[in-house]
Amino acid sequence: MENRHVTITINHETYSVEKDRSVLYICNDMGIEIPALCHNEALKPYGACRICMVEVKNGPQPDSLTASCTLMPENGMEILTETEKIKKYSGLLFEFLLARAPQSNCINELAAKYGVFKTRFTERKKTMIR
Repeated sequence: MENRHVTITINHETYSVEKDRSVLYICNDMGIEIPALCHNEALKPYGACRICMVEVKNGPQPDSLTASCTLMPENGMEILTETEKIKKYSGLLFEFLLARAPQSNCINELAAKYGVFKTRFTERKKTMIR
């Protein structure tokens, strides 16, 4: 019989978690907030929005940022959800999204929740390539 659980560390706390659930779902269930836009129960996660980034301290690429919606836990994995690297990266992404969709209530509310209220970028008008 195969063990369905692995031991991982999230924000310096050790947990036994199901290995067939993404880190985003695991964190949400534990009350650890990770922002996400493409997260929807009806869709298969594919990491397109990149807002749900976490820092993986030990893994195939140590100290890398990875989309938590596609990250499956592995035994011994150490994950951080609120580092300066993540805050800087997600802040920049929120600025890009605010420039791209300034009228979106969803993006404005989510960006504000994480401390981003304006963008230094300007919205580009769509042009056709000829």
